[in-house]
Amino acid sequence: MSKKTVNLQKLNPATIPLSGRHLIEASAGTGKTYNITRLYLRLLLEKGLSVQQILVMTFTKAATEELRGRIEEQIRLALNNWNELVNEDEFFSVLDKQLTEEQSSQREALLNIALRELDEASIYTIHGFCSRALSSQAFASGLSMDMSMETDTSELLIESVRDWLRKINQSESDFALLEENNCHTPEGFTSKYGNALTSSTDLQIPDQEYMQSYFNENIDSIMDDLFYAKKTAIKITLLENESRILDVLVKGKKDEQNRYHEWAELILWLESHGAKEVPAELGKFINGNRYRGNDDFKALFEPLKTLKNDFTKQLNSRKESLEKQIESIPVYRLITLGVLAIRKKFSMLKEQQMMMDFDDLITYLCNRLKDNSSQALKTALSTQYPVALVDEFQDTDPQQYAILDILYPKSDPDCTLFMIGDPKQAVYAFRGGDIFTYLKARNDAEYHWYMDTNWRSEQGVVTGYNRLFLGKPVDKPGTVDVFGYDINYNPINSTPQAKAAGEPLKDPDKHFSAINYCWLQDAENYTRVDELREALAQWCVTEISRLLTEVKLGEQAVQEKDIAILVRTGTEAQIVRDSLSRSGFPSVYLSEKESIFKTDQSRELLL
Repeated sequence: MSKKTVNLQKLNPATIPLSGRHLIEASAGTGKTYNITRLYLRLLLEKGLSVQQILVMTFTKAATEELRGRIEEQIRLALNNWNELVNEDEFFSVLDKQLTEEQSSQREALLNIALRELDEASIYTIHGFCSRALSSQAFASGLSMDMSMETDTSELLIESVRDWLRKINQSESDFALLEENNCHTPEGFTSKYGNALTSSTDLQIPDQEYMQSYFNENIDSIMDDLFYAKKTAIKITLLENESRILDVLVKGKKDEQNRYHEWAELILWLESHGAKEVPAELGKFINGNRYRGNDDFKALFEPLKTLKNDFTKQLNSRKESLEKQIESIPVYRLITLGVLAIRKKFSMLKEQQMMMDFDDLITYLCNRLKDNSSQALKTALSTQYPVALVDEFQDTDPQQYAILDILYPKSDPDCTLFMIGDPKQAVYAFRGGDIFTYLKARNDAEYHWYMDTNWRSEQGVVTGYNRLFLGKPVDKPGTVDVFGYDINYNPINSTPQAKAAGEPLKDPDKHFSAINYCWLQDAENYTRVDELREALAQWCVTEISRLLTEVKLGEQAVQEKDIAILVRTGTEAQIVRDSLSRSGFPSVYLSEKESIFKTDQSRELLL
């Protein structure tokens, strides 16, 4: 895929073209849903589309219901308050001027129709859309009328895994490999590789040549992403002090020529790209014995010493990881072949029983649309849904994007595609979300937009968020490629109109800011991880106690319900809950999956 320069423009929902292929990058809290509803309103009034023709897709049922509610709210607002909005809201003022005389005369009728038919609006999850597309175009899709939809095909999957493991049990060495990796049972194998088993993504059967080739192709760009900016900054600083360095450390020394050579090699390495190892000459030149007692040179070379150590450590770590992967090729190969065999068996069982699950819907529709004989299906769906707005687009996988790419070709002036998302929020990797799919879509888009104001958080949080992701003072201009893959972080603006600004946090302890990083000073004294976790949990409890007694949210004291604690695992959650309980603070674990009948409270009731 050739890389295209992306020129992001600030989104104005009133003037963005309603044709072509658009990518809209929206950070958290920047009004993504708000702008979707305004684009929807323009499509109703300017394009004269019905709610059935405007396809809106997102990734959860809850999100579809929220979007439906927000769209209804926007339509009612426009219907009942048009004149006031035209005078007070820039969006409506511009929209009113853009409407032709005929469109203006039809405005109320179109909005009323949209409200009456909103229950029929094409607002779906991706699975819901595929199901609707295949059922509404049953003849063109070629889907058998006898096919049944099953929400849970896990028993068939487990049966397929069991069938493969029975064959593997006949080979003692193969079974031993699985046992070593704790995937020798149907439940263990499915738990570890469930996503791969239900995916249709091609798998590469690993071998040493492929792994080494992949490593060689990618290590240079990885190391550049991590270190090239630091190398450049240090090189600039050293060259600014070159005369002083050479005067003190090189000129007149017995090994003057060697030191000139070392200096040249040092600069060459800092200028180099990729994974070129740190030359021995660099270490010799910055040897502390050469400038003992000179604090200026010690401070000058300290960043280079840190860079040298970090670079070497990172490179060695990745080489060691490659060696371990190569050592694991036999088990990787066995598991890959197993996944492919289980997929085939799983598909065969579903076909025999004439059933499909939700993921099959996507695979089937994608394959049908790719088929050259399915032009009737493509035409029918493009006509039925001439415009699509895809929310949370960063969570799209290759098959889902392929469907959109086929239905909304760039060359067709009658098709419009809005892809709204934020690559920083690609949280559904476990569902197949693929950042490279997002990058391909960005490369394919004709227009690129961004939203630059956070309407959710107050200024301190936004400033801290910017500082964290920029990795530099926020008053220094420019973007930073902190995520790799040319995904830049663009600083977000705050606004006094943000929701949280109405009730700012008032903390009398000025040591604390909106975002804080806490470090246990005696962390090195803890010899076990669980001891450290207990100490961190206790610190949280102490801080919560301070917040509840000293801090206000707006004019009200902070309450327990205002506080959330994020943990990485259920084990950490239990440690925190135990610490809270000992201090008399009730808590609710929102990720609790255990049956209520297994709780201590239920056991007490049974007694």
